[in-house]
Amino acid sequence: MKQIILFLLCFSSTFATELKTKATPKEVIVYTEGAQITSDVAITIPKGSSIVRITDLSQYISQNTIQISGLKDASIISIGFEIKFYPKKEVSNKVKELQKEIFSKSREIAVLQSQIKGLEEEESILKENKNLSSSQQAVNFEKLLQHSKLYRERIPVIKIEIFDLNKKISDLQIDLNAMQQELNNTNSNLDEPKGEIVLKLNNPNDAVALNLTVKYIVSNAGWVPSYEIKAKNTQDALQFAYKAQVYQNTGEYWNDIKLTLSTGNPNFNNDKPKLESQYLNFVNPYAYNGNRDKESQNYVYNPMVKVVTGIVADGTGPLPGVNIVLKGTNISTQTDFDGRYTIKVPNGKELVYSFVGFENKVLPIYSGNMNVILKDGVKLEEVVVQGYRATPSGIDSSEDIESKKEELINGSGDEKEIIMNTVTFKIKKNYTIPSLDTPSIIEIDNFTIPAEFEYYSAPLLSENVFLTAKVKDWNKYDLLPGDASIYTEGSYAGTTYINPYQTEEELVISMGVDSNLIIERKQLNNTKDKSFLGGTRIIDRNYEITVRNNKASDVVVKVFDRIPISQNKEIKVEKENIDGAEFEEKTGILFWQLSISPKQIVKKQLAYQVKYPKNKKTNL
Repeated sequence: MKQIILFLLCFSSTFATELKTKATPKEVIVYTEGAQITSDVAITIPKGSSIVRITDLSQYISQNTIQISGLKDASIISIGFEIKFYPKKEVSNKVKELQKEIFSKSREIAVLQSQIKGLEEEESILKENKNLSSSQQAVNFEKLLQHSKLYRERIPVIKIEIFDLNKKISDLQIDLNAMQQELNNTNSNLDEPKGEIVLKLNNPNDAVALNLTVKYIVSNAGWVPSYEIKAKNTQDALQFAYKAQVYQNTGEYWNDIKLTLSTGNPNFNNDKPKLESQYLNFVNPYAYNGNRDKESQNYVYNPMVKVVTGIVADGTGPLPGVNIVLKGTNISTQTDFDGRYTIKVPNGKELVYSFVGFENKVLPIYSGNMNVILKDGVKLEEVVVQGYRATPSGIDSSEDIESKKEELINGSGDEKEIIMNTVTFKIKKNYTIPSLDTPSIIEIDNFTIPAEFEYYSAPLLSENVFLTAKVKDWNKYDLLPGDASIYTEGSYAGTTYINPYQTEEELVISMGVDSNLIIERKQLNNTKDKSFLGGTRIIDRNYEITVRNNKASDVVVKVFDRIPISQNKEIKVEKENIDGAEFEEKTGILFWQLSISPKQIVKKQLAYQVKYPKNKKTNL
């Protein structure tokens, strides 16, 4: 009896009913990397075992994220995910069009060839009748003249017509060859991978109609924040437009879906860190110690960036000759004398910055403008970490982690929700987002932010005057790192990068260069004019800074400069003239706050002296 039951079970499972259906995406939560898709599936399953194939899905589905609800009394025996290859619909249509055009061109060529054949036959007849004399019939002189005239007039016309027809055939053949090549290329790309969710169900009751809800997470999708910042003048508040560049190349068509944007990342490692003891020892100073900089954790890869520009510097100023490499490729460049660089990034996600004597820095490509500060590398006298050792008394820092309570904030734009440490934006209207490389721009919110405007310049680094806006209480707007397009006084002023991952109370936004404010920094003494006193070398540095206001209104400009700080007792730096500037002894940074009237020119001078042993060199 048991054997019969087992046989029946095996028989029923072997011949389970197989059904196919498609899912209709209704809601999508787009994360910074990846997206969760919620779809409706309508299917009627019979009594007993059945296999349901949900077809035409993305090939980038993460199988362990698939969730099914709405089963009623049916139960799931297993869930599987497969990738199948199907003809592309748009490719199939293109093939049909190409085949139709190829047939039309071929027919046109055949018609022209028939016309040529007719003309050649006419030419042959004229040539055969050229000899009008025959043994059977005599031709009078009048008929001979008529035939000669016809021959002279018609033969050239026939030749020209045949030439023109052959030219048309040649042109058509070129088009035909190109169409055939395109057809061959298209045929080679006929198939595209599609995902299928395979459900094995058991229904104990009679046939039942199910309205299933299917959820899963896909890759090849995400969103990147961007901003549009407008300043009408230096008195009014900033106008902020908070936007999202949503991209998806999943292979699915998101038609009229309910859209939610989330700052979360489903692929992020959520395991709490465990702090271990630190042990110091002497190590080889030339050994590679890795990149200790954790700055890259704050940035998110932006797939829309195709070209990156920026400046690489250290604590003292721009660094020329820094190598920048697109990780995993042979695409590279170097910074110029002013520390500037430009690199194309058609593929790849990270840039590697390296320079002798400095730690390497690896950053995700997060913006079209990436300014980088490199840190000094390992020095001979440094004591560094050799390694970590786990101990039984490892410190668990989980008690120090504070989680935000769930709260709901209604702004002037779409609904915003903060759950734990993740911010979500529920977009009010539905969107259609096709699977394309081009992102869809969606406005999340727009609002005004009070700001304090200030003109800033550091002519040692850049002989430009920048308009900056200082924003207080910026953290309440839940801004994310992203590129911003800047508009001042109704004109486009360029782009900047908003980086809210900072500890300062004020967020400083660069509003671009004001071309109506001219600044120049020039050295007054000859750099080669060096004097010696015994065994001491003395170098004088004298600079003049000139600021001109070509605007029609008064302005206040902060001009920053510096005096070098000695890190060796044998190097003496003496401040000689700072011309009324505010000076910070610890940092060597100084600045003038200049009130300048229209068309006025203001000049300031800076002078200092450096003394050091003449048999040594400094980095002055």
